Amino acid sequence: MVNLSFKSLRLVNWGAISSVFYLVIFFISLANAFVRNDSEPQLVLAFFGFPLTWLFYLIFHPFLEWVGPFGAVSRRIAEWLLLGMAGVIQYWLIGATAAYLIIGKHRRESEAERIESGD
Repeated sequence: MVNLSFKSLRLVNWGAISSVFYLVIFFISLANAFVRNDSEPQLVLAFFGFPLTWLFYLIFHPFLEWVGPFGAVSRRIAEWLLLGMAGVIQYWLIGATAAYLIIGKHRRESEAERIESGD
């Protein structure tokens, strides 16, 4: 059995919370795209997931070409899935990194106080 500490789970939880916020934006944009039948929300999601979106697009570009030509329904679905994956991973990393920086700073301060008090 794996024994995970509470501190490491906290980082995972903050990453998950950040990813959930992105998923809310993602599903609102996806619903908007279906209602309006255009690709403008897709551009908004590409902006929100910018660094990893370009990386994922470059890695999976041959797959997108194989799925279908530009503008085909199957390719648009694959692009939406790609945007979703890139955003979830990116925002999980942002949330976990922010929690690490905040928790790490608090941990260092509490250790410094403990050392000063002589415990």
